[in-house]
Amino acid sequence: MARIAAARRYAQAIFMIAKEQGELEAWQKDLAQLTEGTSAPEMQALLANPKLPTEEKVKHLRARLTGLAPLVLNLASLLVQKGRIGLVADIAQEYGALYDTERGIEHARVTTAVPIDAVEQDRIARGLAALTGRQVVLEVYVDPTIIGGFVARVGDRVLDGSTLSQLQALRRSLVGG
Repeated sequence: MARIAAARRYAQAIFMIAKEQGELEAWQKDLAQLTEGTSAPEMQALLANPKLPTEEKVKHLRARLTGLAPLVLNLASLLVQKGRIGLVADIAQEYGALYDTERGIEHARVTTAVPIDAVEQDRIARGLAALTGRQVVLEVYVDPTIIGGFVARVGDRVLDGSTLSQLQALRRSLVGG
């Protein structure tokens, strides 16, 4: 939890800077590149090496990450110096969430009993968009235990139209009534 909280603080600070500079999309792309560059096994080994001085780690990282904006390189250097370079992927994810919110995009986790095609996904996305007033991007998962229908999680809301929940509600009403 502390890891995510720290990543969120970095992401919020970065987001404020990016927004002030009108560079929201550029930061999104650069953070993705930074995540990719620091997740390579050889780079992770180098950054985790306790015998290698921090200045050397920063030097190697900057050499590998050519093409990134100077402020992104400064962020990477700061994270290495603070021993928090492992937060890069979490920072990028938190930044992405802020970026999507800024653009009016909501992510929904939709669980279905069977795989659904693009037409069904589009129908569900449109319905959720009408409900939320935002563009909705679906993350679709299959879980046969829900029997039928779907369960959608959008932000802090859960819409449960599964057959399993309907059967459970019926059972409660029969047992309780």
